[in-house]
Order: sequence, then C-alpha cells, then structure tokens
Amino acid sequence: WQWAGMIGVSSDNMSIVPNKDSYTLELHPDGTYSIRTDCNSGSGNYATDGNNLTIEPGMITLAYCGDQSLEPQYLSFLWKITSITIEDGQLLLSMGNNSEKMLFINVESVKN
Repeated sequence: WQWAGMIGVSSDNMSIVPNKDSYTLELHPDGTYSIRTDCNSGSGNYATDGNNLTIEPGMITLAYCGDQSLEPQYLSFLWKITSITIEDGQLLLSMGNNSEKMLFINVESVKN
C-alpha cells in the first residue's frame, strides 16, 4: 500500500502526499509489517482483532531524509492507528476517536 493522503472530519477535507511511492506499508499474514518512510525502511509487528489494528513501532533505518520529508508525520500517524477498513479498494487507517484517517492506495493498481 502507498500512503496517498489524510482524510479529515469530512471527505472534502483531504491532504495529498506528493511522493506516494516513498511511503509504503505492507501488512504480512504472519503479523509483521514492512514500511518505507521516504529514505528509510523498517519492519515490526502488528495485531488485528476484527477491524481493530495496532501497529507497534519497530526497527527503522535512521538516515536523515531532509527538511521536506513527511517521515516524522508518517511514523507518528502509524503508531496512533486503532482501526482498519478497506473501501473502494483503498485502505483506510483510523486514529483513535479522532475522525482523521490515513488513506492508502493499492500498489498493484498503481502499476497497472
């Protein structure tokens, strides 16, 4: 999945990630994940219970990606995720009681 943006209180309130291919998330069936965070990469564990999702901070390389990088926000958002849904082929990760959601698009559909 590629991080495409953030959806706020309403679907009209959306911010777009300029370099989608620089921020990826792969959820593996064994409860591990792989991420790309701009110029860094990492992995760790996640757990699901129905639509509930917890992504645990894991090991990540520590290169400096520059002042324009969205890496700090991306990681901060991921660690706050509490639920997961798929709508219209897009992955939506919600943060707590907040109505803010991370929007991900399927990498396979981007390649086609």
